[in-house]
Amino acid sequence: MRILFIFTLMICSNAFAQSKKELRLELEKANLKADSMNKALIASALSNQKKTDSLQLIIDDTQKRLNAQCQFTHKQEESINKCTSRNLELRLENERLRESLSQPQSKSKTQSNKELTSPFSVRGGRVSEHGKAYGLGNDEGGIGRGEPYNSRSRLSEANISTIQSTEKGLIALLLTIDAEGKVIQTTVNEELTTIKNKDIIQQVIACVERDVKYEISVNAQPIKVNYFVKILL
Repeated sequence: MRILFIFTLMICSNAFAQSKKELRLELEKANLKADSMNKALIASALSNQKKTDSLQLIIDDTQKRLNAQCQFTHKQEESINKCTSRNLELRLENERLRESLSQPQSKSKTQSNKELTSPFSVRGGRVSEHGKAYGLGNDEGGIGRGEPYNSRSRLSEANISTIQSTEKGLIALLLTIDAEGKVIQTTVNEELTTIKNKDIIQQVIACVERDVKYEISVNAQPIKVNYFVKILL
């Protein structure tokens, strides 16, 4: 009986030792797999970091190029605006000279003693910090003058102080004046007008037709008059 017990105990010990050895082998395999997975994860992380760094460099380079392009575009816009403004001044001056040359010689001598004020003078309309427009450009003869073809003088200006404007620029109008000195027709010179807001233009036209008056000339034919309103922010 004792021999049987010892034999059974030996069998169990051998089985346990075998099982322990197998468990140790399985554990070593599991450790090897874990090490392999860790190495793969580290390699993947390094690869992803390199890709991230490369993408960041591309993003930074693209941002620099975009900033440079924006600055270049801004400078081009400033240059174009300056050229446009200068071109408008030259065109106005050219038209003023043409109309001055087209007047009769006697009127040219009389008008040569008058002040020829540009529509860009300090008398041009302004917009206050609250956006209200006020003031008119001088239009006394030729471009910027009220009577290019007739000696009749303008008696009153348009009151545009109630006009709200957030846009600056020039509104060039061609007025038709009847024998009673009233404005009977107003045409916008689209080529010389720099303000594109139709609502502001219509408000200015309404003020001009309401307020502007010229000397009465009995039985006179309607005359054409250039009239400018400049709004400065």
